[in-house]
Amino acid sequence: MKEGDKKSKFQDRILGELNVLLRGSLSDSRLQFASFTKVELNNDFSEAKVYWDTFDQSKREDIGKAMNAAKSKLRSLLASNLKVRHTPSLTMVYDSQFESEQEILKLLGDEEKAGKTF
Repeated sequence: MKEGDKKSKFQDRILGELNVLLRGSLSDSRLQFASFTKVELNNDFSEAKVYWDTFDQSKREDIGKAMNAAKSKLRSLLASNLKVRHTPSLTMVYDSQFESEQEILKLLGDEEKAGKTF
């Protein structure tokens, strides 16, 4: 198995586990409209950037605080569920991809209304 395959599979495994934990093991109501979208491990698998998004943009700041408050508990639960020698430290990062897509679509729509074609 190539190193990239191993890393990708482990990232997917962490992502799946974190989403299960988010729904079943955390009681913070601020996290109810959040989900994890992507995990990026560094090369030695010691750190993981965990990207999250929310359906309720108005509560993004509160959800971010809740995410940071929950990361040590999530790491602990992740360690017991993954059963690996070393569990990566977690850094929570807001995933603004959806907002970026919406902004691009709006700009394209504005250009189209102005009569420009691509």
